Amino acid sequence: MMMPEKVEKWPIDRLIPFAGNARTHSESQVGKVAASMKEFGFTSPILVDGKDGIIAGHCRLMAARKLGLAEVPVIVLDHLSDAQRRAYILADNKLALDAGWDSELLEAALIALSEDGFDLELTGFAPGELDLLSEEVSAELPSWGSAKATEQPRAKGDVLQVAEIVLSGPVTAEDAEKLRAEYYGRGIKVSFRG
Repeated sequence: MMMPEKVEKWPIDRLIPFAGNARTHSESQVGKVAASMKEFGFTSPILVDGKDGIIAGHCRLMAARKLGLAEVPVIVLDHLSDAQRRAYILADNKLALDAGWDSELLEAALIALSEDGFDLELTGFAPGELDLLSEEVSAELPSWGSAKATEQPRAKGDVLQVAEIVLSGPVTAEDAEKLRAEYYGRGIKVSFRG
């Protein structure tokens, strides 16, 4: 297994974005990454190939430009074949999406940071996502056939916090996946009964 031996600093203009990059980055996301860099530093180097082409780190490069940085840290991965390089560009983005959240640990971490007075938006969670930790969500659930949504809240102080939504009634596999996808990013588990 190859492991990089060093992190190099390169002039920002040396880097060549991959024209075929299928991952998109909104101005909002770039702004969040820039805010994260400003708070925590440039903690994740940009990965490049042997021809100065970006393999992973397009958004980090955009954020660095937004911050006016002249140099960025890079790791050169010149051992990859062309096919491996193109596959890794996809894998680097997709594999991270397959991770989930332990909602209890996430809640505890956010509460602790809030109590420390830390700006929770620097964690990457949008205000709407953070609001879900203290709102009832059953009212916003769409109707999925004859499935009926009921929330199972956990109380923490005076704040109602939803960790799981349980649907009962007939739910198609396609509808189940749509619901899971919709609430997955909010750290809410969707399960089905009946």
